[in-house]
Amino acid sequence: MAKFDIKTPEGIRDQAIDRFNQLAGPKYDAGQLEHGGLLSQTVTLEKIEEEIIDQWHYIQAYRIKEEEYKREIAWLKNTIEALKHEIFDFEAGRK
Repeated sequence: MAKFDIKTPEGIRDQAIDRFNQLAGPKYDAGQLEHGGLLSQTVTLEKIEEEIIDQWHYIQAYRIKEEEYKREIAWLKNTIEALKHEIFDFEAGRK
């Protein structure tokens, strides 16, 4: 995978397009193996709705995971601060 400067709008765009190009072909091919047929002839509004519903559930699950990570990070930050104070108090008592 190429390196992109993701601190620029162009870099973000190029990275996103590159990732899409890496994933889209294999994903399409896997869908063809699973479902068969010519997509332009088999696509229906109901199938599109099902895919959107799947996406919604993925997003909600990711939100849950993100909140768990945020809580864990907050706990770790608090623990680090408490340990810093313990070290400071310990060192102050030694001097």
